[in-house]
Amino acid sequence: MLLRQAKFTLTTKDVAAVLLPYHRAQFLCKKTFLGLVAIWLVGTLVAIAVLVGIQGSNSLMNWDQTIIEGAFIYLLIVLLLIPLEIWFLIPHRVNSLIAKEKQLGLEQTIIWDEYSLSIRSSYLKGTYPLRLIFDWHEYPCYFALYLDKKHFKILPKAALSAAQIDDFRAILTRAIIYPE
Repeated sequence: MLLRQAKFTLTTKDVAAVLLPYHRAQFLCKKTFLGLVAIWLVGTLVAIAVLVGIQGSNSLMNWDQTIIEGAFIYLLIVLLLIPLEIWFLIPHRVNSLIAKEKQLGLEQTIIWDEYSLSIRSSYLKGTYPLRLIFDWHEYPCYFALYLDKKHFKILPKAALSAAQIDDFRAILTRAIIYPE
């Protein structure tokens, strides 16, 4: 019978390697794109109103040029938000999540079965039903289990045998339904 247990110790680098791609993928989803389009439309209307206010009746006579100017100005602003979020705000959020992680450097034991996942360390003892796990991803060196958008558990593959990796992947695939 396969032993469904592993011991490991996490480092800051381990946690950052899992959280950065996850939060960037969350940002670059369809919902974010639709939000940016909505911001662009509202911003364009505001920019047009400002241009009409500045240029007066002259801009009403040249309404097509006013719309193009307003849309272009606000498009530049929205396009500047994307790199700001990806390269500055997401790493800042990830670093604050890592700073709150109390289990870094502690030896952890993870035990799993078909329905639940138990994690034990000197700091925490908890059991999580697999059906309540928000999301999971497999990376080349880790399994990342997301309990919600801010809380996560990481299982390094180096702590598992090849048979345990296949078993863990199969259980996660069956038990966890991805969010829409």
